Amino acid sequence: MANTDIITTAREIHTTEQQIADARTARNRTDIARLNRQHRKLTATLQQMTIAALNNGADAGTLRAQVWAALDGKATTPADLEQVIVDTIHQLAAEPDAWVSLTRLRAALPTTHNRDAVDTALRNLDRKRAVDIAPEDNMRMMTEADHAAALRHGGQDRHLIATC
Repeated sequence: MANTDIITTAREIHTTEQQIADARTARNRTDIARLNRQHRKLTATLQQMTIAALNNGADAGTLRAQVWAALDGKATTPADLEQVIVDTIHQLAAEPDAWVSLTRLRAALPTTHNRDAVDTALRNLDRKRAVDIAPEDNMRMMTEADHAAALRHGGQDRHLIATC
């Protein structure tokens, strides 16, 4: 399946999410139920299309970047960006709860988010105990890129992240 189908479906999901939010504001239970069913179907379709594309050799990072670009290049809420970060950590980690360098994480994230937004999301995830962010113990092994990617948090530079 073409990446354009995936992008179109992602846009439909985004539109449906906005409609669900509007229906919740209006307290229209009938529309909320209908839109939730539609959202589940679209999400399942997107998952199937994405798996098929990946099985046919599509690059996961490119696919993710194309979808985010189609959605105006930004996560719609800080919680969306936090989810993108957690999902990216899971993709990069060699095993569950494994440490990932912030250098690798930042390189894998869509480039549409500025550094401040990503740093704020990382701090929020740390405060929520969704991730652990730690300094690198072996400073001699660090590159210039590692120092540049560090997150200043709690009075020290932190270079590694893992999900909790």
